[in-house]
Amino acid sequence: MSESGMVVPLESKQKYLSRRLGELAKIQEMIHTPDWEFVAKVGHQIKGNAKTFEFPSLSDLGSRLEEAGKTKDSRLLKDVCAELQASLESLNQNLTSSV
Repeated sequence: MSESGMVVPLESKQKYLSRRLGELAKIQEMIHTPDWEFVAKVGHQIKGNAKTFEFPSLSDLGSRLEEAGKTKDSRLLKDVCAELQASLESLNQNLTSSV
C-alpha cells in the first residue's frame, strides 16, 4: 500500500519500472557527455514518486541521481546508474515472479 493508503495495481508498478529502465538506458547511452538537466530531472522524478509506487528504496537513488545532475558529477553518475540498474532489475524480477 502506498503512503496515500491506495493500493497500486501491479500493471502500474510494472509500467513505472519499465519507464525508469528506459530513462536509465538513455542516461547510460550519453554517459560520456551527459545531458545534466535530463539526469537531474529523472532523479527528481524518481525521488518524488518512488514511494507512491511502493518502491521506497528507489527514493535515495533518485536523490543521488538528481545530485549528480545538479553538480555535474560524472563519477557519482556512473555509480548511481550501476546501483539503479541493479535495483530496477531486481524489483522488476520480483514483480514478475509474484504474478
